[in-house]
Amino acid sequence: MKLKHCLSMLLLAICSVFRLGAREECHNEASTVGTHADGVIPLTLEVSLTTRYLLVQKGTAADGIIVNVAATRPWGVCLDEGVYDANKVTKRAVALLGVTPGDFPTRVGMARC
Repeated sequence: MKLKHCLSMLLLAICSVFRLGAREECHNEASTVGTHADGVIPLTLEVSLTTRYLLVQKGTAADGIIVNVAATRPWGVCLDEGVYDANKVTKRAVALLGVTPGDFPTRVGMARC
């Protein structure tokens, strides 16, 4: 157990030295939105979401989210659905990937299965 921990810490150090992985960049982007001790942060919808647990990505606004598409890096799982309204701010809770404790069901698109 201790060897496994040491090896994972060594791998993390190597990745950070050679800038492998996008974890730091995602953390820095999320940190601009505010504090999130439990890994769940409120973000503004830029599109309507018709189902829960959709994989979302960073939108055009600093605290905006949109449905994740194949060519981009996902940010987290939106825990609620919501309707986009340009006249008012619609915030929904987003569980950040790799930060939020526990497991969440995840959908990768709005199509019904």
